Amino acid sequence: MDSILLVDDDPNILKGYKRNLRSKYDVVTAGSAHEALDILRKGRKFVVIISDYSMPGMNGVEFLNLASRINKDSVRILLTGYANLEMAIEAVNKGNIFRFLTKPCPMERLFETTRQAVEQHKLIVSEKILLNKTLKGIVLVLSQILQTTNPISFNHAQRLTTLGKAIADRLKKEARWELDIALLLSQIGCVSVPQTIIEKRMHGLELDGKELEIFLEQSELGGKLLANIPRFEEISTSIQYQYTNYFRELFPTYNESKSIPFEGNLLRVLNDYYLMQSQGKTDDEILKELFNQKDYYDFEILNGLSAELNGAKAGSVLSTYKVEELHPGLVTAQDVYDIYKRLLLPKHTELNDISIAKLVSYLKVEKITPEIEVFEITR
Repeated sequence: MDSILLVDDDPNILKGYKRNLRSKYDVVTAGSAHEALDILRKGRKFVVIISDYSMPGMNGVEFLNLASRINKDSVRILLTGYANLEMAIEAVNKGNIFRFLTKPCPMERLFETTRQAVEQHKLIVSEKILLNKTLKGIVLVLSQILQTTNPISFNHAQRLTTLGKAIADRLKKEARWELDIALLLSQIGCVSVPQTIIEKRMHGLELDGKELEIFLEQSELGGKLLANIPRFEEISTSIQYQYTNYFRELFPTYNESKSIPFEGNLLRVLNDYYLMQSQGKTDDEILKELFNQKDYYDFEILNGLSAELNGAKAGSVLSTYKVEELHPGLVTAQDVYDIYKRLLLPKHTELNDISIAKLVSYLKVEKITPEIEVFEITR
């Protein structure tokens, strides 16, 4: 039986609605917006949410707006005793309202509107299921094509996906299906690149001018291939511009009218990380080189990569602190040397009052740099 949430501060109205709807629906009632939000936050899912507009503490539009963020697939109906055009516009724009009904509302009309809302919910859910299955099918086929025609690039995409998702989690990025697909299909354009060029690139060998041009063209091809798939617009942009510098030193040619999504900037960092790794550089050497070219990359993503490679605890981020602002609990993200290259504190040292006092003393006689990088616990 489909579940309906009724919200109204008038208990008599709630009783009347429930009495007439419970024969067909599982009806739950709430006497205020805050009570209803508590019900939703406990995880209860509703097909339809019906709310009065005029309630103490929070009006119906504000409530339905919040409800739409918690119970995203629900269909929302607003009831009000004093409708006007401005209110109706606010209701539709802010509360994502399916229907706007005036009170007193004949029970037959409320019943029919609720039935229509339930049907609308079925359409929403079936479309999501269809989209999910379609997306999974498309991604599977494209991945299999890449795996069959270019296994080296496929393996590279798998590595990008694993590390990229770990960095996104560390940066507390909201889970997005676009992220998984952009990483996994980032190398789809490599189906057009000769295997010899792919092998040279993946083994860290330098490509000549023509080879580099051919290799970089694959990102534009990959982006254009995916641009033909509905709802892949951001993924297409991310893949097409995955070799574009963060501050728009443009290569390949970049369209200023577009903004590169997080996934594209993440791929920019990851591609260079794995290229340098294939050249035999250590993680410390790679991070130093990446941070020395910060204008090329999203600094937040560099911090996430550094934290991930250094095995920082989940919930920690890389930060730069002035020595005099250090506090206990921070963890050094690098070896700390004085100006004579003598080691003062090794990497991964948790700072305490004594170690901080030592650094401050060295700073007073200008024998260390004024800032150091540390890991900071954020949760």
